Amino acid sequence: LNLEESVGLNFTFIKSSVSELFMRAGFGFKQNFNDNVYKYDSDNSSDSLYIFIEQDDLYSNGLVFTAGADFNFTNNISYISTANLFYNLDKERNYNLRWDNDFLIKIFKYVSLDYNFILKYDYNADESNYIIYDNRIALEFSYYINR
Repeated sequence: LNLEESVGLNFTFIKSSVSELFMRAGFGFKQNFNDNVYKYDSDNSSDSLYIFIEQDDLYSNGLVFTAGADFNFTNNISYISTANLFYNLDKERNYNLRWDNDFLIKIFKYVSLDYNFILKYDYNADESNYIIYDNRIALEFSYYINR
């Protein structure tokens, strides 16, 4: 379970019915609860014996910078993008990047197609660093009940 909280100042550069552009800067907290999460220990393992070590819970605090944009191209197509930088103020001074992109295409009144693309970079000084990407596509049904 990963949790993130932040507090700071938000600067909105553009805000209209068709677009929004903002930037936020502040202070944040992160918690990674790793109960029953194990990692392969290559130093103590051999060809016939595999050893796994339970991960410790992680608590971090640091600076948070966020930039985001929201564009409604037509009544049927919208794009939302948010980029986050978390700079850890603990002794390791590492950082995390996350960039979320979401394309939403309205097909019918209650049916839409949602494509989400995420890029993540989590710096670890003792391990090989790499960019993680994740994407999903979903067919969504939305119906609102009004009184």
